Amino acid sequence: MITAAQMITAAQMITAAQMITAAQMITAALMAQREAQLKADEEAFKASMMARFAEEDRIEQMNAQGWMRRCLGSMHCSLHSTVRPIRQKGATRWLPNPTNAVSRHELLEWNRKMCIANAARKQVILEAERQKLLAEAAELKEYLPRGVLRDQADIDYINSVLAGTSLNGR
Repeated sequence: MITAAQMITAAQMITAAQMITAAQMITAALMAQREAQLKADEEAFKASMMARFAEEDRIEQMNAQGWMRRCLGSMHCSLHSTVRPIRQKGATRWLPNPTNAVSRHELLEWNRKMCIANAARKQVILEAERQKLLAEAAELKEYLPRGVLRDQADIDYINSVLAGTSLNGR
């Protein structure tokens, strides 16, 4: 037969087991809640980063379009008027990918390179014209305004022009 003390200890053991089970259930619920919160925070961070990357891409595209517009405006040409004659002449070797369909990105990159090349050509022409003007104004070397002569090379060039004209004038 079971004594009263044994019943009390059995009741205490059952109560302790119930309390442990309840504590385990509460702990599992808290862990699940914490895991759900971490997952929600991670998703929010991922969404904010994707929005930030999308915004940066949009800004980068706008900057590229603005640069292209300025380049095209300064060169007084447009993408279509530049590419169309080249395709009509059959000079596809200058295009980035002549066998496949040319993507818009490749055309923009090609046009950017052409704008840079045109700017370099213009710079060479301007420098040649500047040298001609310096040669014409060599006799007026002392009266040239400040900033016309950039460096010692310009002074040497004017002196060589003056030496050449004095030898030819004799």
